[in-house]
Amino acid sequence: KRLVERSSGVFGKSGTGKSFLTRVLLAGVISKQMAVSLIFDMHNDYGWQATSENNQNVKGLAQLFRDRVTMITLDNESSIRRGSRPDFVVRLSYRDIQPEDIAMLKATMSLSDAMIDAAYTLRKRWGEDWIARLLKGDPDDVDDITADTSIMGGTLAALQRRLERFERWDFMTPEPVDDSVSKIINLLVNERKSVVLEFGRYGSALEAYILVANYITRRIHEH
Repeated sequence: KRLVERSSGVFGKSGTGKSFLTRVLLAGVISKQMAVSLIFDMHNDYGWQATSENNQNVKGLAQLFRDRVTMITLDNESSIRRGSRPDFVVRLSYRDIQPEDIAMLKATMSLSDAMIDAAYTLRKRWGEDWIARLLKGDPDDVDDITADTSIMGGTLAALQRRLERFERWDFMTPEPVDDSVSKIINLLVNERKSVVLEFGRYGSALEAYILVANYITRRIHEH
């Protein structure tokens, strides 16, 4: 009970068993029904199955507690390949992303203050479609922004180049999608289930991890 009332961390060098120990701690919390957990599984260590230091397969939380843990994924192809069984695939629409989420990527995406300010201006002028319109790069849109705001053309072009990586992430789409975060909140709050979000191949992309983790936690905080 005391553990879940406080902030805790597990630290150590690579290969010293941090993930294994963390899985044991989470299993105890779930077993004792002390709390529900939202687990951002960057390297797919906690969901269905993992490998121990002696190369033995060990059960993940979703196998150990089938009625108390829901496993979801950003990368369904990776989950299937590893034999995982996600309950649903998380998708985010460009329209869901706010300038606040972009600001959190300042360091990992080398965003300047001017680019972040531009994101807020574009969201105010173009509404929910601001990312899709920016990536489309219509000359009339660019001329309108540079003529009527203080945003420089170079700043707009640089922000566009940074956000182009969204087009390479299959979990992001310009089209509206089902609200994955509402499903997560329902699992945590109403069904009292812990949730493991596998990142699949996106676990090695720090900017993808930061974007998704911050977006989901922001929505939960607002709720």
